[in-house]
Amino acid sequence: MATDEFDVKKYYTSAGAATDGIVWSPGTGAKWAVTDLIISVSAATTVTLEDDLAAGDSVVMKLDLAANGGAVINLQTPLVSAEKDADLLVTTSAGNIYITAVGYEIS
Repeated sequence: MATDEFDVKKYYTSAGAATDGIVWSPGTGAKWAVTDLIISVSAATTVTLEDDLAAGDSVVMKLDLAANGGAVINLQTPLVSAEKDADLLVTTSAGNIYITAVGYEIS
C-alpha cells in the first residue's frame, strides 16, 4: 500500500429504510476505496450504494436482497470514488440494514 493510503473499516446501521445514509465519509481531500462489504437486512429490500458526486449521485452497486438475508462481497478490484470528498451513500426500500465496509482512503 502506498504511503498516502490507510486501512479503514466503517460500520453503518439504519433502523428502518435508509435514504442517502452515509456509509463512508472520507477525510478532507481523500477518496474512499472499498475492498469488502458485509450487508445484512431484516426485510426484503433493494440496496443501492451511490457515490455522492458534486454533479449528482452515481450508482456503484445495486442489490435485491431477501428478508433476513444479506451479502458478503470481496471485491478483487476495489470500488473507488470518482472524486475527492464524496461520501459513499446507501438507500434501501424497506427494513433495517447493517453494513460493514472495509477498504482504504486515497489522498
